[in-house]
Parts: sequence; C-alpha cells; structure tokens
Amino acid sequence: MPNDVSILRALNVEIGQAEMLGDRQRLDAILAPTFAFQRADGTTLDRKAFLDKETFNGRRIRETEIESIALYRKRAVVSSISIMNEARVHNLCLFIKQGDEWKLLGWAIELL
Repeated sequence: MPNDVSILRALNVEIGQAEMLGDRQRLDAILAPTFAFQRADGTTLDRKAFLDKETFNGRRIRETEIESIALYRKRAVVSSISIMNEARVHNLCLFIKQGDEWKLLGWAIELL
C-alpha cells in the first residue's frame, strides 16, 4: 500500500497532467470544497473560477518536478517546479487529508 509521500508525489504529477489535458472532472475530484489559486501575477481564483478559467484549454505542454513534500499529520505542503512550454514556475501546494483522500486546498505559483 502506498504511503502518503508517494501518494502526494503522484497526485501532484496527476494534477499537472489533468490541467494539461483539460480534465476538469479529475481536477474537480482533487480540489477541496474550498480552494484558492494564486497566479504568478498575484491574482487569485476560487474553486469555480479555477475550473472555468479561459487558459484551461489543454494545449500546454507540462512537466512537474517535485522538490519537497512536508507532512504535518493531515496536512502537507508540496513544493515543485512546473515547466510549461518554455516557462518555469514554482508551485507551493497545501493539501489536507479528508478521510482517506488528499485534497488540494491552496496553490500559489511564482515565475522563475
């Protein structure tokens, strides 16, 4: 049975793939009921706006490199680098464990 670190590592890669493919249904299942996303320019989106965002078109090429995963009981912070086309961004993701599932509560990115 996979441990929480391996689950979070796989989940972060899966989030990138779901975003790249435009799989709103999978992202909807991963996001916590209350979710916040901060773009590199500082603007923030709530859950609905994130799932509905215009740039969410499945055309971006994306790779995810996990830097670190810190567990705090039923909370986790994942730091990663995403490469989208030629842009590199740093991601900080806050996950919470609800029952047996990890849910993404917050995500903030910054251009590198």
